[in-house]
Amino acid sequence: MNICLFLSGFALGVFSNLFANLFTNLFTNYFKQILNLIYNKSKPKTKSKFLKINFICKITDKQLFDEYFPKFRNKSAPRTQPYWNYNEGVIKFEIDKQIDNPISFEYLLEDLDLPLFESFGKIYLFIDYNNLINIYLPESTINLTDFDKRETELSKKYNNLICATFKCKTSDIYITSYFKKFFNNTIDLTPELLLLGYDKNIKQFNNLILIDKYENFSFKLNEKINFF
Repeated sequence: MNICLFLSGFALGVFSNLFANLFTNLFTNYFKQILNLIYNKSKPKTKSKFLKINFICKITDKQLFDEYFPKFRNKSAPRTQPYWNYNEGVIKFEIDKQIDNPISFEYLLEDLDLPLFESFGKIYLFIDYNNLINIYLPESTINLTDFDKRETELSKKYNNLICATFKCKTSDIYITSYFKKFFNNTIDLTPELLLLGYDKNIKQFNNLILIDKYENFSFKLNEKINFF
């Protein structure tokens, strides 16, 4: 009789421990899921934006550039790297990187030989997003908040813009929609900077004409557009 009681007690103890461990594991896993859910709901969400990053170099020392990249007799041969778009003294190509945190101009372009480009030209980043374009200089830091639409001195000044036109000797080129893409910028803009990012080649530029409801503005190549 004592043996039966012992075996019964032993079996009950084993099953009790198994049940207790199972209950503890289930409760622990459930509690972890609850904590993870609360954490994921409360943590800041990373901004999801589509950014097209273009590196642009305006060639200012043509002689040095020609030494690095001499012309070939075969005019169809690529003069620069195959993935570079080189035309009219401007190098342009896309940078395949994502921006998740504040990052400096140089760190974002750490894979490029920036001193080489700077030896024969001026370098910029043109970042396209949400039908807007931000321009960055080598001393710039790029933040995700830069890509939030905001009111700037430029957007306030040309809030009533009706028409923007590149005046050239051959023809007028209307760029109203293109010009408005730069409204989120806070750096000083010039017609030359706008021309660097424009996809079409523009020769014999005279000036940039901006027309709003109240007056007309005329800017030469290196005049500040958002100057007050």
